[in-house]
Formats: sequence, C-alpha cells, structure tokens
Amino acid sequence: TIPIKIFQMVTGSDGEYVFPFLEPGTYDLTAKAANSLRQKVTDVVVTAGQETAGVNFDLLFGDADNDNYIDYKDRNILKESYGAALGSPEWDARADFDKDNIIDYKDRNILKNNYGLSGQP
Repeated sequence: TIPIKIFQMVTGSDGEYVFPFLEPGTYDLTAKAANSLRQKVTDVVVTAGQETAGVNFDLLFGDADNDNYIDYKDRNILKESYGAALGSPEWDARADFDKDNIIDYKDRNILKNNYGLSGQP
C-alpha cells in the first residue's frame, strides 16, 4: 500500500476524529498509536458533506519499540522498567501500555496477551 495522504491525528475525549480536506472517494485507512500495532480499515466511502460513520479502530498495545510487531524486544523494554513510576530513573513510557504512569502487571498482561502479533502494513 502506498499512502496518498498521511495525517497525524489527536482524538477528542470521546474518541472521535476528523480528517479535514479529505476528498470524496473510497479509501483504506490505517491507524497506529505509540506502543500499538497498526490497524487497517478498508473500502471506506467518504461522501462530500456527510459524516462517515462506523469507522472504528481497536488498537492492540504492547509494541514498546514501535516496529509493528510484539516480541522479545518489547518484553525486554518492559522488563527493564518493570515497577517504575513516572519520574523514577527506570521509567520508560514505551512500556506503559495502559497509560496509568506505572509499569506493572497490567502492562505485562497487555504485552503477554498480544505477544507474537504484528500490525497491518
């Protein structure tokens, strides 16, 4: 897949997002957040002046090194910072998959549940 347009998006508190200046047509959309695998939604029809409903991304987290694959490298990053909280010397935000500012069993479980998975290209 060759990207036609790339947008860096920030969602609202309700999770909604807007693609300004996207011309009407049919698109494949991908989304990736820091520490997540890339997900693709195909054949999204955009019509001028209308909301395009039903386009949702359910991103899987655990990709600490951001290579779109969850493996031993991600596990090692989590291991090195396990037990650390925001502000401590061992803190590494890449391993805080649930974004609660502490690297603990919840982050380990996220990585464990998604271990071996890869994101879409």
